[in-house]
Amino acid sequence: DSIISIGPQLFCDCTSLTNVTIPSSVISIDVSAFFGCSSLTAINVNYENENYTSVDGILFNKDKTVLLRYPMHKPDGNIVPDYVNSIGSNAFQDCGTQLNSIVIPDTAAGTIGEYAFDGCLGLESVTIGNSITLIDTRAFWECTNLKSVIIGNSVTSIGTDAFEDCTNLETVVLGNSVETIGDRAFYNCQKLQSINFPESVRVIMFSSFYGCTSFESVVIPDTVETLEAYVFNDCTNLESAEIHANITSLEDGLFRGCTSLTSVTIPDTVTSFGDDTFHNCTSLASITIPDNVTSIGSYTFCGCTSLTSVTIPDSVTSIGEYTFNGC
Repeated sequence: DSIISIGPQLFCDCTSLTNVTIPSSVISIDVSAFFGCSSLTAINVNYENENYTSVDGILFNKDKTVLLRYPMHKPDGNIVPDYVNSIGSNAFQDCGTQLNSIVIPDTAAGTIGEYAFDGCLGLESVTIGNSITLIDTRAFWECTNLKSVIIGNSVTSIGTDAFEDCTNLETVVLGNSVETIGDRAFYNCQKLQSINFPESVRVIMFSSFYGCTSFESVVIPDTVETLEAYVFNDCTNLESAEIHANITSLEDGLFRGCTSLTSVTIPDTVTSFGDDTFHNCTSLASITIPDNVTSIGSYTFCGCTSLTSVTIPDSVTSIGEYTFNGC
């Protein structure tokens, strides 16, 4: 009982390890300690330990408010106890095909940590209760069989890369408190056809829906204050986009490579078009630029081979290089 710390990757890739018992003396456990323990079914903690505890082989902090590590080979991995507030970083990472669905209860009042479900290849559905506030960085990264996600009404932020490369994700329901959708949050979610943005959304960040090739239409509500670059880049099936947001710029590459785009609604608040905004939108036949626009960037309409009509208002003072190249 002289061990006080379990360091990074201590048991990493111990593929035959099935059980671990943590002594009472341990005061810190690195989240990477059990990476790659593909046969691990239980992490047990001595009952006298003042910092950690275990229930049914699952590792928790002492008061059981944070689920710290779920053994990679433990079956029946679809239950998060009601007494849990948060899912710790890497808690279910690489649980393989053991984990098919997860329900995070309404009682949880904290966060889903970084990489919490990263690489859970068997995960098909996720329901996040109405008390979680943050889905952190890469929480569900590369959950390639994930098909359905319901996000509760207390989540305010979806972190960077949160659902990146969830290539089979078809349905996402956003709760009514989501304010920020992070960088590349749904990057390369190839089967996601649409998403309904609640009126709570304020910020849609860089490349958040880049490569969502099944997207067909999108409506950006007037509550959105920030719509960053490349958000819908390479959404090759996107046909219509309505932007009602109170924004002043269509940022770089916003609709670049949207080869099916035929209809765009642009708010009068917009004063500038960035570089590559509609680059290679090969189905776009006409566009009216709002009267308040003063500058149009480089390559903005480059490669728009169907473009036959453009109305440029008197307010425009600057048009960048190659703006209409290849039209």
